[in-house]
Amino acid sequence: MVALQRKNPMVGRTFWGLLSVVGVLMGNQKATAQSDPWDVDTLVAGALNQPEIQAVFQETVRAKRAEIAQRTMWQNPVLEAGYGHIVGPKESREVEFSVSVEQSFDMSSWRGRLWDTLPHHEAALASEVDHWRVEVTGLVRAAFFAVRYHEERVKIFETWSKRIETGLETMRTRENRGDVSRYDVLRIEAERESIQLNAAQEKILLAAAWAELRLWIPQENIRSIVGPLAPSQTLGGDRKELPALRRLENLSLVAHQETKVWGSPFLRGWTVGAGYRLLDTEQATGHGFLVTLSVPLIFSNVDEPIVEELNAEANAIDHQLIKRPKPAA
Repeated sequence: MVALQRKNPMVGRTFWGLLSVVGVLMGNQKATAQSDPWDVDTLVAGALNQPEIQAVFQETVRAKRAEIAQRTMWQNPVLEAGYGHIVGPKESREVEFSVSVEQSFDMSSWRGRLWDTLPHHEAALASEVDHWRVEVTGLVRAAFFAVRYHEERVKIFETWSKRIETGLETMRTRENRGDVSRYDVLRIEAERESIQLNAAQEKILLAAAWAELRLWIPQENIRSIVGPLAPSQTLGGDRKELPALRRLENLSLVAHQETKVWGSPFLRGWTVGAGYRLLDTEQATGHGFLVTLSVPLIFSNVDEPIVEELNAEANAIDHQLIKRPKPAA
C-alpha cells in the first residue's frame, strides 16, 4: 500500500532565518572598492546586490521539489518466487513452482495534486525574498539618515565648541584687565563643558549609526556618505505589506491544495500482479498464468486526522489574510 508522507515544515520555517543570516554575513564579506562618497541609493543597491540570497532561494526551492519528488515516488515492482514440495504416498506427491511480479498503484491522482502545490511554494518563497528586500531597504535607509543626522550634529557642536574656546580666551584676557568678573569666565567654561559633553554623546550615537550601516556594507568600502539629513519620502505601508500579503495568499493556496491530496484512502495502495505457475503431480503436469489484484479494506477514514490538521492550518492562514490590511488599489 502506498503511504503518503506529511510535508516537512522545516523547509519553509528556516527560509526567512537563512535570508537574514546570509544577508548580514555576505554584506560583511563583499569587497567592492569605491572612493567616492556613497549616497543612500548606492548603499541600498549594494546591500541588495547579494547573489547569495538568490542562491538560498534556489536551493530552498530545490529542497521543496526534492521533498515532493520523494513523497510522490512510485514503489518499485516486487518479484515473488515460490516453490513447494509435498512428500508422502506416491499418489499425493506434488511439486509446485510459481513466479510473479507485483506493482502497486493508485487511482486517486494525489501525486499530480501534490505537484500542483509547487508553484505556490515557489511564489511564497519569492514573496519572502521580496519582503527581505523591503526590510533591508528600510534598515539601510534608516541607518544612512541616522549617520547623516548625527554627522551634522557633531559638526555643529564642534563649530560651537571652537567659538566658545575663542570667546573664552577673550573673556580671560578681559578678566585680567578687570573688565569682567570671574563669574562671567566660569559661566562660559561651564557652557564649554556642556557643549563638549553633548559632542561626545553625539559621537557615540554616530558610531552606533555607522555600525548599523556597516552590517550591510563592508567597513573598508565606506569612506564617506553624502545626501540629505532626512528622506524626501518614506517607504509606503503598501510596499511593506504587499510581499507579506502575497506570501500568505500562496501559503493559503498550498494548504487548501494539499488538503485535496488526502481523503481517498480506498483509492490508494492497489496492487496488480502477473506471473507463471507450474504444478507437477504423479498423475499429470500443468502450468498457467497468474493474475492478481489486491485492494485495501478501509473500515475508517485514516486520512481524517491529517485532513483536520491541514484544514486548521488553512483556516489559520485565511484568518491572517482577513485581518491583514489590503494595499490600496
